[in-house]
Amino acid sequence: MYAIRSLELSTREVRDVILEREGTGAAYPTIVLAAQRGTYSDTTRRWTLQNGALRYLGGPLEEFAFQFDSLRARTLREQPVDLLAEPKAPDEMRYAELGRYIDALARSGADARKLRVERALKIAIPSICLLIALFGAPLAISSPRSGAAWGVAVSLATTFIVLLMFQLSKAVGAGGVLPPALAAWTPNILVGVAAVYLLRKAQT
Repeated sequence: MYAIRSLELSTREVRDVILEREGTGAAYPTIVLAAQRGTYSDTTRRWTLQNGALRYLGGPLEEFAFQFDSLRARTLREQPVDLLAEPKAPDEMRYAELGRYIDALARSGADARKLRVERALKIAIPSICLLIALFGAPLAISSPRSGAAWGVAVSLATTFIVLLMFQLSKAVGAGGVLPPALAAWTPNILVGVAAVYLLRKAQT
């Protein structure tokens, strides 16, 4: 997590910076970095923090602190203009933009599983249209006399079930039951398997 009191774009400087990574214990300690000033270099694309302190908090008996005159922050990779940008909703971001946002959250210690599912769905949802068409084609061939009402009913039911599966996949992926990418693509896999099965059974 980042906290910055002030940012000056013209000089590419920040004042009173606090970087914090939440830990779980001695093996993965909490790290708190505080600095009075920081400058950004366009050449190295890195921030250099000055006049600060670095603390490792691993538990009641595992606490260390170091003072520094100058420190290059590898985890703070955002450019000055990026620090001023207002975050967008995941559905407003493009695939690559959402990926960069997820990387930034992961570096700050936040749980980004839900956003990883959202990113995978940006490809999974458009591709489901082709799979639904392949799923519905054998049904139209096998029941040509059922009329338009049958086709409309099947289409609505399939769409409803697929949308429900995508909502379930979001919850499963965000909860860590399945990897985010696998959770997002599970509806596609199920519909694809059903489409292949119906195509094989359809009369030619």
